[in-house]
Amino acid sequence: MTKSSRLSMSITLSIVLLVACALLLCACGEPANPADKEYNITATSTADYTVTAPSTAKAGDTVKITVTLNNAEIVVDDVQYNGTSCTATSSGYSFTMPDSDVTITVVTSQLQEILTTNFISFGEENQKIIAVAGSGTFDWDTRDLMLYVDTNYTTGLRRAEITSTNQSVIPDTAIDYDIITNANLIGHTGSNVIEQISVEISPFDINIGSTYLIMDFASTNISSEAGKLIVKIDVVEYGKVIIPTMTETVTFDLSDLSNIADTYNVRVGNSQHIDGSNLPSYQDFVCTVVDDKISVTFEYAIGCDYWLRVTEGDADDADSPLVINDYIMGSGSSESGFNGYSEGDLTFITSDTNLTLTVTD
Repeated sequence: MTKSSRLSMSITLSIVLLVACALLLCACGEPANPADKEYNITATSTADYTVTAPSTAKAGDTVKITVTLNNAEIVVDDVQYNGTSCTATSSGYSFTMPDSDVTITVVTSQLQEILTTNFISFGEENQKIIAVAGSGTFDWDTRDLMLYVDTNYTTGLRRAEITSTNQSVIPDTAIDYDIITNANLIGHTGSNVIEQISVEISPFDINIGSTYLIMDFASTNISSEAGKLIVKIDVVEYGKVIIPTMTETVTFDLSDLSNIADTYNVRVGNSQHIDGSNLPSYQDFVCTVVDDKISVTFEYAIGCDYWLRVTEGDADDADSPLVINDYIMGSGSSESGFNGYSEGDLTFITSDTNLTLTVTD
């Protein structure tokens, strides 16, 4: 082999080696087209929430994220990628993938109840423990929560949003509301100013557990008239809503009757019965006459109005009631209420009261 041939062969081998090295570097390092590179996305779920996100994406891709809360006690304040806030969407969150790996961070906070604002308040009489529907629940029964609007001008709502933090307990589809104006209230002036908002929850569409209701309202009349309430609601089994009671006694004087029988039935009914509570809507008592009087002792749901019916015999007879004198007022005041019976309503404000009513034909 001549010197010239050996030089040519050496040059050829060098070129081959350079090409091989280049191919090897391409196989082990950066892709031929950098735009095809996939960057890693790290999203960590916890006991409080579950993050759903793709594991990789290319620079410039729109990445969609969902955060599912597993804890009704918290709320999502922000979702970030590498410390930058994602964009909130109707279905979750999104961001544009940078040309680097990404770590997703979910920022949460503990929910705190807000029961009153300068615009709206949650009624103290409301039950924050409600029951699912039972065999005695009617289609029109709802779990009502009363809100009071503190304004002299609001005649409409430009925002009315009610949502539940735990959709498996109270889904948003189980919630509705009704506006109550001044004209709807007895004894008021009859204007169309909004006085109250009744939040209605269907017992047929809820499940046992806990959730927070976030209720956000704003006036159409005044921009500053707006408020958000946050209320924790516990849903329990039917019959497990415990109502505080007092033991009360009502005595019926029968001496004005033209003829006094041996026994009478007394039905005591709760006009404000809470469906799903530990108390029945009414109670029947069969009473034996002693000295022209009969008495019933019952557990009275504090703060409720009751109605009474007395009939001759062992069974209630709605078609043949006796007349109960209509105005007996005992201790109390217009502010606190009375121990008394007026216009068919029986009320008590102190326990172990013995109220005597007169019965006539």
